[in-house]
Amino acid sequence: MPHVLNEQEIAQLIEKPAIETAIGLRDRALMETLYATGIRRAELLGLTIYDADLQTATLRVDGKGNRTRIVPLTQSAIAALKLYLEEARAVFAREAGQVRLFVSTRSGGPLDDDDIVRIVRKAAIRAGIKKHVTPHTLRHTCATHLLKGRADIRQIQKLLGHRRLSSTEVYTRVELSDLAEVIARCHPREKQR
Repeated sequence: MPHVLNEQEIAQLIEKPAIETAIGLRDRALMETLYATGIRRAELLGLTIYDADLQTATLRVDGKGNRTRIVPLTQSAIAALKLYLEEARAVFAREAGQVRLFVSTRSGGPLDDDDIVRIVRKAAIRAGIKKHVTPHTLRHTCATHLLKGRADIRQIQKLLGHRRLSSTEVYTRVELSDLAEVIARCHPREKQR
């Protein structure tokens, strides 16, 4: 199971790319999007410029099994995407009619699977994170942080695009201390004290 980053580590990871460069703007927007939405790497690769609606703060995601879902964007992701779209994407998208949201600095075409893995790993190394960090780590981290923040597991299921709740449960790590806090807060015998 992938590692889960704590809040400090995820901030270090996302904020590591230098936004003074076009590559840094792209890489930060990419990681903000992964962490904000919990989307899969393949779903990120399939995004087009038409899928990100910054006015309504939503992202249209074509998921597994040809199921499309609309997921909300965080304000941080909106800000990062806006900067990327306004200041950096045109630098890379050299092909006429290129509609992919995230494009390669080398080809001007869509990023591929290896590009996304490399971007995330490079940011983790530069941020000094010792854990093995992959794009999937951001998906796990998103789900875990939402659960810790008291989001309902069914809401997380919908965000992640899972058909079965059991799939979502695998993505959420519940620490013993979190369980103890829930027992203290919610269990009838504990609330009496």
